[in-house]
Amino acid sequence: METQNEQRARKEPQLRAQTLEEQVADLRLRLQMQRELISLKLTRRSKRRLRYPRSTVMRFLVRHPTMTLNLLTRAVTLLLSSRAVRRRDKAPDAGAPDQGKS
Repeated sequence: METQNEQRARKEPQLRAQTLEEQVADLRLRLQMQRELISLKLTRRSKRRLRYPRSTVMRFLVRHPTMTLNLLTRAVTLLLSSRAVRRRDKAPDAGAPDQGKS
């Protein structure tokens, strides 16, 4: 197996044989490829941000605001009506004699 130094030594004569214009063109090509690679990595990161929120339930709630509002309205109505029923059960009857007064 060749070491990295041996591989570089093999490539060096090829680089020296190139003209200055060829070296510049090669360098520009490498830079352009690097820029494209960086651009791809950055766009992948921004797509990951679109997955916020991570929870499936929260994504559903955020993507369907009308249905979410409908569900919340029904839940609040149910809670308020159950509290009202409990209050009526605990309230003293109006027709019953008052036990606290003599």
